[in-house]
Amino acid sequence: MKKGTATVVKHTGSHYLLSELPGWDLFPAVVRGRIRLKESGNTNPIAVGDVVDYSIDEAATGADGADVMATIDAIHPRRNYIIRRSTNLSREAHIIAANLDCVWLIVTMQFPEVKLPFVDRFLVTCEAYGVPVNIVVNKRDIDDEYSLALLKVFKEIYADQAGYNVLEVSAITGENIDT
Repeated sequence: MKKGTATVVKHTGSHYLLSELPGWDLFPAVVRGRIRLKESGNTNPIAVGDVVDYSIDEAATGADGADVMATIDAIHPRRNYIIRRSTNLSREAHIIAANLDCVWLIVTMQFPEVKLPFVDRFLVTCEAYGVPVNIVVNKRDIDDEYSLALLKVFKEIYADQAGYNVLEVSAITGENIDT
């Protein structure tokens, strides 16, 4: 029986991809039922970024000789996470990602126009769970009067008043993008 510690890099339903970072050799895993039952307040007990303990029965093989999936045995404590609360009254929550070093919120002033209530909700969630945030304003190449006025107000609110790092970039022209 092989045992180890890995990071969840992808999950779809009850199937996970794990990696023993810093390498990127991915291998599949499933979660033990007792872990799933223990975390009843979340839609899924494991999120991308979680550090987990796993085991693999190396003697077993799957159908047609395929590799057997690892079994996630335990979840390490999270440093932080981003969560989305359910909109209905079930009180369930969905952990979107865990153990984040920082997040980059990418917005545009036009095409589509940024919705400030969305930005506010995202920033409040990050602050509440201890996740550092940087804001990237893309499409800086659109410099008509209306876009510049929106950008000025946006920067006054989020950079000057709230103190966030706001970076202006253009994916088309490459402005402020280091390659």
